[in-house]
Amino acid sequence: MVSDLNDKKIVRTWIIVLVLIAIFGLILFTVFGTGKMSESITGNVKIVEKEDITTIEDAKKSRNSYAYKLDKDGLFYIEMFKTKMDSDEYISEGTFEISKENYDKLNKGEYYYFKLIMNEKTKEGKVKEVYNENPVQ
Repeated sequence: MVSDLNDKKIVRTWIIVLVLIAIFGLILFTVFGTGKMSESITGNVKIVEKEDITTIEDAKKSRNSYAYKLDKDGLFYIEMFKTKMDSDEYISEGTFEISKENYDKLNKGEYYYFKLIMNEKTKEGKVKEVYNENPVQ
């Protein structure tokens, strides 16, 4: 009888310890995990031809974000570029998978807003929506 009581206490203690370890691990993964995703809406992004250096240079002079369409093995992407806040240097905002329907909507030379879901570390993600006008206004 006393042995049963001790066994129950040991089992209960181990269950509590394992639950605390699981909660602590979940907190650590949430804070430091590689899968940190964020959702954002881009500013006005101009669609350009990848090889059209003149249009890209014009976009850079006016400090506009720009993107070009990519078609790789039947999957559709856009690669987006924007200026750094403190300089004129352009950096890649990331490569984003886009549905064929949204991909076909994009016309070169026009401006769009994109609702993105992206991994903050890899700068890759998906385009959820494409807008012709600012959806926030």
